[in-house]
Amino acid sequence: MSRQFTPNSPSALTAHAQTVSDRRHALERELADYSSDADRNDLQVLVDASISSAAWEVGEILSRQAHVRLHRAN
Repeated sequence: MSRQFTPNSPSALTAHAQTVSDRRHALERELADYSSDADRNDLQVLVDASISSAAWEVGEILSRQAHVRLHRAN
């Protein structure tokens, strides 16, 4: 009897979590490239105008990165 892949198996859930984590880290690196305040503000305006879940994730990352920048500056 061979084992079948089940989408809710622990290994499938772990693989999915790793994929989500990898994708989020890639997005964080990409957003970090918006280094000037003007670029980041323009991007934040676009995110705020959108209602998608992807925009919510980008907004969350931008907010966290802005918080880190603020504390580095002080």
